[in-house]
Amino acid sequence: MLTTGPAGGFMAGFRAGGGHRRRMELFMRGIKQGHIEVEEVEEALPPELLTAPERWLLYFSLHAADVELRDRAGNVLTPDEIVPEGRRFKTRAPLA
Repeated sequence: MLTTGPAGGFMAGFRAGGGHRRRMELFMRGIKQGHIEVEEVEEALPPELLTAPERWLLYFSLHAADVELRDRAGNVLTPDEIVPEGRRFKTRAPLA
């Protein structure tokens, strides 16, 4: 769902899924604090709102913005540790 172009740039396709406002609030809070708890993200964005690749992209975007992803114990995690199945993006079938 990642798109680029004049209609919104990198994050344009990311807006299409549910919970856009919540994602942006979490992103801004993480940038302001320099870290965010994974449990906080999971509570704000339950599994039915985001696919695994969308969830991985959110965590990857936070990580790329130098936001530490922490568990409740304070351990720093990577997007792949949080959503291991998220990088397995499905490819589209070739057009006939």
